[in-house]
Amino acid sequence: MLQLTNDPVPTTPIGSVILSIASLGLIIIGATGIFDLNLANVGRLMVFGFGVFLLSLSIELRHKISELLDSNLSDRPGMETRYRENRAIINIMMWLTICLSFMLSLLALSSRKFEQFTLMLACFTVLLGVVLARHFSGAKFTDGSSQAINLEHKNREYQQLKYWLDGDSSTVISAVQLDRIQRQRDLFELETQRIIGDPLMFNATLSTLEEFLEDTVDEPDDFIEKLWNKEFKSVHTDWLTGAVEYVKHGRIRQMRELLGRLLTLPALIKLLQAISSPQAVDLDWEWQRKANIFRNLLKQCERSVKLLQGYGFSSYSPDERVGILFSNNPQYDEFVLFLAHNSSRWDQYEFSPWWLLKARLLIDLAAPDEKKSDSRHLNSPLHRHISSVTEDFEEWCFCVSEYLSDKTAINYDSAIVDTTKQILQLRTMTFDQDLILVSWWAYQRLS
Repeated sequence: MLQLTNDPVPTTPIGSVILSIASLGLIIIGATGIFDLNLANVGRLMVFGFGVFLLSLSIELRHKISELLDSNLSDRPGMETRYRENRAIINIMMWLTICLSFMLSLLALSSRKFEQFTLMLACFTVLLGVVLARHFSGAKFTDGSSQAINLEHKNREYQQLKYWLDGDSSTVISAVQLDRIQRQRDLFELETQRIIGDPLMFNATLSTLEEFLEDTVDEPDDFIEKLWNKEFKSVHTDWLTGAVEYVKHGRIRQMRELLGRLLTLPALIKLLQAISSPQAVDLDWEWQRKANIFRNLLKQCERSVKLLQGYGFSSYSPDERVGILFSNNPQYDEFVLFLAHNSSRWDQYEFSPWWLLKARLLIDLAAPDEKKSDSRHLNSPLHRHISSVTEDFEEWCFCVSEYLSDKTAINYDSAIVDTTKQILQLRTMTFDQDLILVSWWAYQRLS
């Protein structure tokens, strides 16, 4: 680790004003040719260049404009705490540019191309002033005991994170650490969007996730580990790298799992949205294969939310019955994915994985496959609505998604909305389940 202190060269306001006036005076003298060092054009341009150098030096010492480069570089994943390395990279690039502009200026002078010489000379002097100002006013790095202090500070931060993830009511996580968590979540989500935007990469990623699911069939929690520590490795921040090292050193498996689920939940939702929205991504897979990975990602999403209740990163409260009743019936998985596909074609549809989880739970509760021979099931008054639902299935699926998302106010009139109202008036006390049951029968007729 490193300790940074900003100790700029002590330039008083009067000194800065004098330096600025002197530089402007030299620029004017060089530009007008009042003083040319007895070297004609070359002499006055050299005076002009020296004035530009002093002006650049003065501005950088006072305002540190080039520090924006350091800040932008440090915003990249994995670069936040590498200030010294970042600064060295920028300085090397500047020195290389200085050398190049100096050689080009000499080449232009030898060819008596004074306009090009002036341009290259200005570039050379500006950069030289910036580099020297950065050297004199830059961050100072100390080693030794300060490194140990910083390491101890980081360990305290990760320990605080552990207590917070463990649910310790007496631990309040710092705003800085919350910001780092949110930043890492955003980076994972942006990486997922980048993957989804490239069809070849998206297909390859889903194939890899399939392999992860097969490898972790006995330990489903390990899937999240593989997701964030392999697929998203390239966008790990220094904070996450340090957290992983802390967990590895302390062998804290529970913290590793909770942290992984906390960081990857938005990415899981993005993947689910892409798989369930055919107009967004053209995934050329067999329906059964697509439904299988959809089901597994949905289960992972449900488990993540269940484990992370109370951390303030999701407003959804999962139904406790999901984990018990999430059956291994592939037909039900294909049915729910079919609902999602048709819902997504409706213009007003807003994707949410929670209504899909609810739909998957409800089809398990309704268990239409297991009740085919039940006379009460066959004579249900819901059967008379199948034809109207089949005719406008996309709108029906959208209405189902709205009701299962607890958006009971559908602000338009249509035959499908009237159908849902008629089902509601049956007062069976299982309205949501009735919607899914009618959807299943319509799906059977359409497939």
